[in-house]
Amino acid sequence: MKRIIIILLAVLAFLFAGIVTIPFFFKNDIKKIAVEKINQSIDATFFYSDFSLSLLKSFPDFTASFHDVSLAGKETFKADTLVSAKEISARINLLSVFKKEGIVVEKISFDRLNINLLVTKEGKANWDIFISSGDKLPKTTSPVDKTSKPLKLKLKGVDVNSMNFVYNDREGNYIFSVLNTGAHFAGELEGALTALDIKLNTPSLTFDYGDVKYVNNAKIDLETRLLADLNTFSFTFENGQSKLNDLPLSVEGNFSMPSDTMLFNIQFGIPGMTMQQVIAMVPDVYRKYFEKVEATGNVSFNGLVSGIYFNDILPRVDVHFNIDNGTIKYPGIPDVLKIEKASAMVVKPEGCMDQLMLGIDQLNLKIGENPIQLNALVKSVMTDPNIDLKLNGTVDFATLTKIFPVDSVTMKGLITANVMFAGNLSDIKKNNFQNFSSSANLNLNDFYFKNNLLPMGASISQGNVSLKNQDLNVSGLSGNVGESDFLFDASLQNLFSYLLGNGKLEGNFALKSKRINANEFMNTSSTPKAGTSPQPTSATPQSTKSSDEKMLNYLNRLHLKFKTSMGQLVYGENTIKDFAGSIELLDQNLTVDGMQATINNSDFRMDGKLGNVFSYMFDNAELNGNFRLASNVLDLNGFLADKATSQKNKTKSSDTASKPVSTNETKPLELPKNMDVVCTATIKRVLYDQMTITDFAGSMKMKDQQLSLSGCGMNLCKGSVKMEGTVIADGRQYPDVNMSLDVNRLDLPSAYEGITLVHKYLPFAAKAEGDISATLKLKSQLGANLKMILATISAGGTFSTHTVRLVDSKTFDSFKSVIKTEKLKNLELQDFTAQFTIQDGNLNLKPFNTKLAGQPVAVSGVYNLGGTLDFRVDATLDRNILSQEIQNIISYVPGQESITTVDVGVDITGDQKRPTVKFDTDKIRQQVVDQVKKSSTKEIKEAAKKLFDKFLK
Repeated sequence: MKRIIIILLAVLAFLFAGIVTIPFFFKNDIKKIAVEKINQSIDATFFYSDFSLSLLKSFPDFTASFHDVSLAGKETFKADTLVSAKEISARINLLSVFKKEGIVVEKISFDRLNINLLVTKEGKANWDIFISSGDKLPKTTSPVDKTSKPLKLKLKGVDVNSMNFVYNDREGNYIFSVLNTGAHFAGELEGALTALDIKLNTPSLTFDYGDVKYVNNAKIDLETRLLADLNTFSFTFENGQSKLNDLPLSVEGNFSMPSDTMLFNIQFGIPGMTMQQVIAMVPDVYRKYFEKVEATGNVSFNGLVSGIYFNDILPRVDVHFNIDNGTIKYPGIPDVLKIEKASAMVVKPEGCMDQLMLGIDQLNLKIGENPIQLNALVKSVMTDPNIDLKLNGTVDFATLTKIFPVDSVTMKGLITANVMFAGNLSDIKKNNFQNFSSSANLNLNDFYFKNNLLPMGASISQGNVSLKNQDLNVSGLSGNVGESDFLFDASLQNLFSYLLGNGKLEGNFALKSKRINANEFMNTSSTPKAGTSPQPTSATPQSTKSSDEKMLNYLNRLHLKFKTSMGQLVYGENTIKDFAGSIELLDQNLTVDGMQATINNSDFRMDGKLGNVFSYMFDNAELNGNFRLASNVLDLNGFLADKATSQKNKTKSSDTASKPVSTNETKPLELPKNMDVVCTATIKRVLYDQMTITDFAGSMKMKDQQLSLSGCGMNLCKGSVKMEGTVIADGRQYPDVNMSLDVNRLDLPSAYEGITLVHKYLPFAAKAEGDISATLKLKSQLGANLKMILATISAGGTFSTHTVRLVDSKTFDSFKSVIKTEKLKNLELQDFTAQFTIQDGNLNLKPFNTKLAGQPVAVSGVYNLGGTLDFRVDATLDRNILSQEIQNIISYVPGQESITTVDVGVDITGDQKRPTVKFDTDKIRQQVVDQVKKSSTKEIKEAAKKLFDKFLK
């Protein structure tokens, strides 16, 4: 007994050793056969991390396994994985390994299988990797070892554990996916007759088309038997248990492939379908609106596929979906949507695909008590669709929103529709609109809409929209949007030829309104201040070149005319009144005719034309144009500064006028690029800063981010100014100004009050009467509100005066010790011409001669923006205007009778409001010495006696 046990143990040990060691002898042969078979079949990159062969898993058969498998395409798809799996195993008959007939595979198993099928936008598929029998093997494929054994399939089963299948068609813009799927196929697949048991379960079937998810996480349970006659290649479905979500799905019939022709005779349907189950199949994007719906009615869905499939001959398809006496309602709401009859079909007789017909035979609805009827049929879908559609009915939106309540949306009102389309789509594309009948008529009454995007609500009291062939007309569309009212009429011709072909769209639009409040359409946080332009809140995405070309094609085929008149247009803090005019758009040209309006205190009238408009918008081409602007009053202060800044500038110049403004406070002015636009303006009165300009006329040109002024003339401060120059604003922090000015007889007090340059550099003008003329060239930079930064001004030229009187000047009060007081009150300055420069905040006056109070003077010096003076005045004064003290001193000079004039030198320095006046006595002393030298001894003695009698006696 002991010996028997030992022998049995030895035998078992031998068998176990064999089971463990035998796979090592055949592993490389089986792997080589499998890899060669794969490489002979595909032109792709096959990868695996390991290969194992075992008898323990499936004794007495081998189990061959590839681990971490992936299959990737080449060239375009070399970065895309077509198939991957954690493990692919095959059960191999042990005895077949020892036989010469070939290795037999009885079962295949897949674990965590992923299949990703992809079609590019160009229509290229990533699964086009299989090599037909006539193709040459790819260069990367190893030569076939003719001595190796063939691989045979005698499958008894296929198991799939957790499969993900994704079909992504980028050309058709749809995605079909089946996730976490398990499947089992069992049966003898060897021989002429076989029966295959199929079990399949997927918890997530999804179908996306465009941006709409039509099927989301649908569940499929399939359990059926497929009978196969492999001699005739005929297959028959036996009754099984299948479900789509919770709907039982029946499939019966057979198909066969006796030759290169396929024969079909398959029926399918969903028996016992209910309206509630139909609602459950609504695409996910709309499903939330049907969550609480109560639905009743008789529903049927059935179809068949029968006939031949050979080349272009396709079998008959006949699919029908019907609803009778259906209702849809929400709990607690009396109003009901009634589906009295609904019938849809997909029908195609045996033959070519172009015989396919899609249609809604009949759709009779009632929303409350308002009926709707729809019939639609599309034939020749694949080649030249023939459309036959009719729609009639009335929709009461108040009732509709009760039946289907939508969050945060309020709607009411009636729309009555009568629509008809009949004809071939090709007739539209070929402009044969006489063969295509189309008409539509929509009437709106007391319509109202409100939601989160339109919180102020929009109402249309009445209006009509009609379509006749290619002509669309909107008439009498009147209503309100919040505080805004409108009356709108429009007509469009050649509509379908424009949309579907290459025709030109002709259109006329007319809008009338008593008041439009644009602020209601804008986010409160982005509402602009008075006189400012709105800034974009986010960057606009860049369009692709192809989409821009398509858009240009549409825009270039427009010929539209717009006519409008508005009593008021409120935008920010601006109120535009009496806005009226017309605009015509044709061949990339935008023509403005008779455009006029009043904006705050300003009015304007404009005519002109812009060319190359759409190429400028979409292709960075140059915009060209010519405009004429006329105005009675143009108040620039309302556009450039708010009221607080304007009030501050009335009293004194702000600090920002003398130093650059921080970039944190204001963005640099940047003129548009790619523009060549000229505007000729005539304006009776312009208000800018503290200036009032009258009779402005001139030309302004915008090109290369530069504004050029030419031939500009105006009346200003009781005088006139001629001006030419440029403003360069190409994104630099402070725009550059380069001007040439010819100023003629500006009134000094007015110029001091209104012109910052005069106010800062000619302070004496505050106490002056008369006028000034100048010719100068000026360079500067612009700061806030387009005002010159005084510290950056560089200028040079000449200025001259005309009959200037200095009234109660504080600067000349210090002269009273030299000149009689009454002579200092109203000093007249004789006409003169002086050369000057402005640099680094200093006004430099070159020496010039004039007469002050009739006395010859020579003046030179520097005035600084900080208000400091450094002037020198040399004068020859008549003795009779000298002060009494000076007169008395001179009277003691020997020969004083011959002294009729006195030379005086004066230095004026310090603060211009309280200057320091210092007299140069050297000239008077020298004049006295010279006079004494000329006097006789007798005259000297008499002068000495007068001094003795005056001061010593």
